[in-house]
Amino acid sequence: MSNSTLDINESKNFSAKIYPNPCENTLKFDLIEESEYQISTIEGKIISFGKIEKEDSLDISKLNSGIYYVKVNSANNSNKVKVLKFTKKQ
Repeated sequence: MSNSTLDINESKNFSAKIYPNPCENTLKFDLIEESEYQISTIEGKIISFGKIEKEDSLDISKLNSGIYYVKVNSANNSNKVKVLKFTKKQ
């Protein structure tokens, strides 16, 4: 079995928050600027991506229960990255 890691250089000066966590249907974002997001499973499979505003939300009601990662990249500066973990519940 191979040991793989997620290697992302997160920016210390880029603020990105998601809530509520755990989440049922709507994942809310609190960002400092418009950004791009990417949701992936814990296995690394990308299941959703797109652009998101500073204070926006995503419908995650169709996701199965489980643990997911959301990678948030600043739309203006690709060096600004945050990776956050959330749990989808029934």
